[in-house]
Amino acid sequence: MAAFYNRATLNYGGSAIDSNTVRGELNAALAVAKSAVNASYRPGDTVAFAVTITNSGSSDADGLQIRDDLGAYAFGADSRAPLTYAEGSLRYLVGGELQLAPQADVAGDSLVVRGIRVPAGGDAAILYAARVNEFAPLGEGASITNTVRLDDAGSIGTPDPASATITPSAAPAAGNPIAPGSAIAATTPSAAPAAGNPGAPAPAMARAAAMPDAGGAPVLPAFASAVIAPEAEARLTIRKALTPESVSPGEELTYTLTIENEGALAVSASENATVSDVFNPRLNISSVRFNGQSWSAPANYSYDANSGAFATAPGQLAVPAASFIQDAATGRWQTLPGTATIEITGTLR
Repeated sequence: MAAFYNRATLNYGGSAIDSNTVRGELNAALAVAKSAVNASYRPGDTVAFAVTITNSGSSDADGLQIRDDLGAYAFGADSRAPLTYAEGSLRYLVGGELQLAPQADVAGDSLVVRGIRVPAGGDAAILYAARVNEFAPLGEGASITNTVRLDDAGSIGTPDPASATITPSAAPAAGNPIAPGSAIAATTPSAAPAAGNPGAPAPAMARAAAMPDAGGAPVLPAFASAVIAPEAEARLTIRKALTPESVSPGEELTYTLTIENEGALAVSASENATVSDVFNPRLNISSVRFNGQSWSAPANYSYDANSGAFATAPGQLAVPAASFIQDAATGRWQTLPGTATIEITGTLR
C-alpha cells in the first residue's frame, strides 16, 4: 500500500517547534475473484485455477500475498487437502502481461504466494494447476471448495470460508490446463471473471468476495472460492478371462466377460450398450449367463456358429454405479466398481 507522512509545526515567540511525524497508509480498493477452468474432476485429474485481483484505487498495491487452502476440509481433529499443487505451474500476470513468478510455497495444506503487486486502476492474475489426490471426495453430492485469502504481507492466517455469488461453469480445457492456448492461459486479468464483465470466461462455480469497511471501501482480508464436483458419468472397462486356460478340441470351456463401472452413474438397459466377440477357434455354445441368470438366443444374444461372431442384443446390459468409501482412519477415498458379468460356456469345434 502507499504510505504517507505528515507533521505539524508550532510557531511561538519566534521559534518553530515540530511535532512528531505520523505515518499512514492509503488503502487500495481491492477485490479478489477465483475461478476453475474445469467444472468437474476425476481422481488423478489436473485442475487449473485462476485468482484475479483488481485494484480500483488510485495507489499501487504492493507486497500482497494469497493463501490458497487447496480445498482443505475438516477430518476429525485434523484436516485433509484434496488438491496437490503442481510444482512449477504458477504463472503471474499484471495487466495481462506475463511477469516473473513470485515466491510460492506449500505450507501444510495451503499454497502461499508472496510479493504480489497490483497497479492502481489495474489488475493481476495468479494461475496455477493442482492434482486431484486420494483425499478428494467422490460420489453423489460431493465437491471441493477451494478458497483463497488475499492479505497484506505477514497478515495471513487461517482462511475464512466466506464467499459470495456463484456463476455458471465453463467448458474444461483440453490437455495441459495452463499451457499456451488453453482457456486459463488466455484468461488475462482484465478478462477474468470480475463482477459485471459479461464477456469474461465463466468460471467453474466461482465465488468472489471483497470485505468493505464502514465507509464502503474494500479492505483486507478478502476471500474468494471456486467449487468443483466429481464428474457425473459412467466409466466402463471390460476384461476377459478363460477357464480352463488349457483345453483340447471337444472339451468344455467358459469365457467370462466382466464389465466394471467406476463412475457415479449406472448404465441402464435403455442405453442399449452391447458386447461383441469373435471366438477363434469357434465355439459350440451350450449356455450363456448374465449375472448368473440364463440367457437365450435371439432374445438376449446372437451367435453365428460358422464365423464365431457373438453379440449381446440391445437393451440387455445394465451395469450399476460404483460406490465410494472414505477410510475412517486415513481419509483416503476408495472406489468400489459396479460390476456385471457375462459367462459363455461351450466346447471347441
